[in-house]
Amino acid sequence: MTIDENLRIVSWSDECASVWRYRAGKTDPTLLHELIPLETPALDSIRRMFHNGKPVKLKGITLPCPYGSCKIALSINPLYMKKRAHGASVHVEPTFICQKEEDMHSDIHMRDIRTATTTLAHGVRNPLNAIKGAVVYIREKYAREKNLITFIEIIEEEINRLDTFIAHYLSASVTQRNNERVDVNSVLKKIEILTSFQVQSHGIKAMFQYGDVGNIKINPFLLEQAILNVINNAVEAISGNGRLKVKTESVIRAGKRYVLISVSDTGKGIAKTTSQVQSPHAKGRGFGLLITYEVLRSVHGHLEISSKGGKGTTVRMYFPCVRG
Repeated sequence: MTIDENLRIVSWSDECASVWRYRAGKTDPTLLHELIPLETPALDSIRRMFHNGKPVKLKGITLPCPYGSCKIALSINPLYMKKRAHGASVHVEPTFICQKEEDMHSDIHMRDIRTATTTLAHGVRNPLNAIKGAVVYIREKYAREKNLITFIEIIEEEINRLDTFIAHYLSASVTQRNNERVDVNSVLKKIEILTSFQVQSHGIKAMFQYGDVGNIKINPFLLEQAILNVINNAVEAISGNGRLKVKTESVIRAGKRYVLISVSDTGKGIAKTTSQVQSPHAKGRGFGLLITYEVLRSVHGHLEISSKGGKGTTVRMYFPCVRG
């Protein structure tokens, strides 16, 4: 948002407008400290900025929340006209968000996803049957092509698994169904084959490294989808001759053993880095990452992201190991 010399809000960004329920771009005589509780020293430092031209940074500002409170930081920079500061831009950055409110927004987003996927589950059955018929034809016609038959066998297995998953989808939660002991490396090796054509067509050099890891207990179909969501995001983020690295390893955190699956790319990175995703909404990545996060949460795992603009992104998926 922007303010004038009297600390009145002159204009709103779309994001600020949505947070404070104002129409974007609206000019309103609202004072900055009527929206954001600022003490006298902070207000004085902002007023001095118009004279000395020095940007102001304010941290640890508490905002009220219906479920508790959240904290923000403000970066205020002067806007000049004819070498004189006539206004300022105000950048608001959340530093601590109320967990209850985050969970509420996450639950709403997940309900939207479940509604959409229920519709999808009904609509995908007929095309799936057509694909089954095509696969049978290809298997019979090219029975001597060993490499092709390898792909056909994987496709048939995935079709049968998807068909079963859709048939039972409406009777229980998507993340709490048919869990079994799964060899992560075996699943990932199949994904490596399935994605090989995709990465080659994008000119991407892909490397898969398999560590000595234990089994996890999860729905195998959901595990594949969780990993594929992350890999597809990585492929989309890479432009030109980029690199994709997928690695499995065994790690211990807080006294518990996990299977860590990390997916790294050399893409453009994402705008905001977080150490633990709670409710990702970034355009192009939010939907798939949220599903991956929900799959991990259902087995008491967790998801971490590290990213640097122009340098790429690494997504780490931690799955609890099964004893024995």
